[in-house]
Amino acid sequence: PFRIRAPLARLIERKAPAAEAFRAPALGDGEVLTSATAAPDYLALALRSRVYDHLGETPLQHAPALSEALGASVHIKREDVLPGFTFYARCAVNELATLRASSGAAPPRLVTASIGSRGHALAWAADRLGLDLTVVMPSP
Repeated sequence: PFRIRAPLARLIERKAPAAEAFRAPALGDGEVLTSATAAPDYLALALRSRVYDHLGETPLQHAPALSEALGASVHIKREDVLPGFTFYARCAVNELATLRASSGAAPPRLVTASIGSRGHALAWAADRLGLDLTVVMPSP
């Protein structure tokens, strides 16, 4: 027959985690996570964004059928009214403007590969920013 040799209290004591002083959150390799004491001012960041020099605000549209089905007031951000019909135009303007600013007076010649709307958005943004961009697309 089976016999328990150690008293139950001693087993529970061994399994219990050791009482440690508070440790700050850290990554697996011991690097300490840092965070700002105050949240970023998103409104100020948006108002200073390069994107609005080239793209306007997109409307919010109330979705009555979806709102009724979900029992909440649902609005859809209409990014499909942007060039390329996606939010990629915002990303493209931001990335290319950053690249242009960091490259100095002579922006580099850019090449990208795409199968659709991202390439279209990059081509549109490069044209607006005066950059030389080649979009490579696969043939059907």
